[in-house]
Amino acid sequence: MVRNSFRKSGFQSMGWALEGESGSARFASILLTSAVIALPAGAHRAMGQCAPSQIVKVDNLGGANDWFGNKVAIQGDTAIVGAWLDDVGGVVDAGSAYVLVQSNTTWAWQATLSPAGATNFRRFGQAVDVFGDTVAVATQQGSVYVFTRSGSSWTEQANLTAPDSGTGGGGGFGISVAVDGDTLAVGAHADGNTEGAVYIFVRSGGIWTFQQKLIASDPEIVALMGISVDLEGDTLIAGAPGALSAFGTTGAAYVFTRVGTVWAEEQKLVPTSATDDFGTDVAISGETVVVGAPADNQAGGGAGAAFFYDRSGTTWTFQVKRMPNEVLVSGDNYGQSVALYGDTAIIGAYRDEMNDWGSVWLLTRQGGAWSLGLKISAADPGNQAEFGISVGLEQDVAVVGAPLADALSSTNHGSAYFYDIRCDGACCVNGFCTRMSLGDCNAVGGVFQGLATNCTGVMCAPQDCCPGDMNGDLILNGLDVQPFVTLMLQGGVCP
Repeated sequence: MVRNSFRKSGFQSMGWALEGESGSARFASILLTSAVIALPAGAHRAMGQCAPSQIVKVDNLGGANDWFGNKVAIQGDTAIVGAWLDDVGGVVDAGSAYVLVQSNTTWAWQATLSPAGATNFRRFGQAVDVFGDTVAVATQQGSVYVFTRSGSSWTEQANLTAPDSGTGGGGGFGISVAVDGDTLAVGAHADGNTEGAVYIFVRSGGIWTFQQKLIASDPEIVALMGISVDLEGDTLIAGAPGALSAFGTTGAAYVFTRVGTVWAEEQKLVPTSATDDFGTDVAISGETVVVGAPADNQAGGGAGAAFFYDRSGTTWTFQVKRMPNEVLVSGDNYGQSVALYGDTAIIGAYRDEMNDWGSVWLLTRQGGAWSLGLKISAADPGNQAEFGISVGLEQDVAVVGAPLADALSSTNHGSAYFYDIRCDGACCVNGFCTRMSLGDCNAVGGVFQGLATNCTGVMCAPQDCCPGDMNGDLILNGLDVQPFVTLMLQGGVCP
């Protein structure tokens, strides 16, 4: 296949093709392989199918050492994948970012973003995020580009830099980005003497303006605050993996909130035990945050861990420290990447498995408790592919970056994997067990027994109900006959 590029609306746009498509279809920027078609939204899996299924694997066909998938993000039906070492028009490591959208039951290319005026080693795609029709992409040279979509066309809206860069501020500006509505947060982990900072920009009428620079209340050299950021509404969390706590240089995460147009630090989150690199990645959803600590040593040097916190009012409280339900090996780096959506979290362990193939873990919360997780590995693992170095999470879909995966004959080419994470498990409703998803179980007021579980051996506690109401709808009618007959045929003792 041939890479066919053309300029459109100030950035480079390229096409895509399915593997095996004839050479006459000259759309060769992205190759989608290993497709496992997901169910339509709202559909249910057949009984017994509970492992997250791969929807599609996406490979950009730029060439070797592109690192496609070094960063990923997803929101709604749009995903963005960074390829920060992509060569563009002969410019070395100029970088690109690829926009993919949900199309029926799979994910398809929509645009390749690469601003005009590429320079060597700009590394556009160092950090990415998406919200609605807005995408933010950072470079390693201290700028963040904002693109907006109209229909299916993307145009550059802004090129932002640290407002105090002229006086020595903004070191590392663009190491991380987060966009939510008309607010953009940009991490600058090397600001000052590497204490770090976060810059807030807001949009009005299509114009982005600087709002505030956030600094920790207790800035410390090499704290590196801002190396990771996440934003939801008027709450921001920033990781500082070199910050101090009562246990030494464990790392910390700072929560800031906005009232009107003013941001203030709400709380410094610290680990409840000795750990390392706490704050390497962070995520927020509602009143919950998860903080990755990939160098945590509890299960071995650098095995990793993830810490969960909940907010009540203005106070954040530690909930649980999670590691996988299998033996971690030193250097797995569980917690290098984290993502959170409601009662679901995904944690990356990019050096897990043989030869650092990498893996991710899908965790769910039921009744306030987070599960140990369900492991997801690439169907085509590659040596040192770093599968899981970046992750993104939407309601039913997870996207996982593997920037050092080899594609065809290209080494370190990179890939992004999309997964349907709807997964049935046993659910107790009105004293009876049935298989359904976590979301469906919560919706009907049931008690979820966990992912990858079935009803065999599950004893559901009887709930108060009307005698004879076999289907639990609080109505006595002919619909109660079939459940009664089914139970009679099954036999056994009452729970």
